[in-house]
Amino acid sequence: MSRSVPKRRSLERRLRRAAKSTLRFLRLRNSNVEVTLLSESDFKSLERKALGRVKKIPNILSFPDPPGFPHPEVKGKMLGEIYLNADLQNGDIRELTYLLIHGILHLAGYRHGKKSDMIQMERVEQKLLKRLSG
Repeated sequence: MSRSVPKRRSLERRLRRAAKSTLRFLRLRNSNVEVTLLSESDFKSLERKALGRVKKIPNILSFPDPPGFPHPEVKGKMLGEIYLNADLQNGDIRELTYLLIHGILHLAGYRHGKKSDMIQMERVEQKLLKRLSG
């Protein structure tokens, strides 16, 4: 990415804080997620390999951890991996935070296939964004 190192570190710290806060809110304190920021070209390559396609505007992919997969490097449960297209959002911390929350909610079992599920998921996202901005 073309982002400077100090700005990148600041972004990573803020996203780490958002992930921890989201996991606490969901009562998943002993859970972990792996978050990776990718350039748009790397993100498209991952999406093509993982899903066999590329969306028009790719921004986030989340993959749940296979049950029973060992993670000796972390304490607690690994929920899965989240990949964010940082280039698409131009490093906008609010948008990247929203996408991170969205990905964690998916790993925690939230869906948005039905309207009622979408409304519930959006409510939780907004609560978390408000909590993090305050």
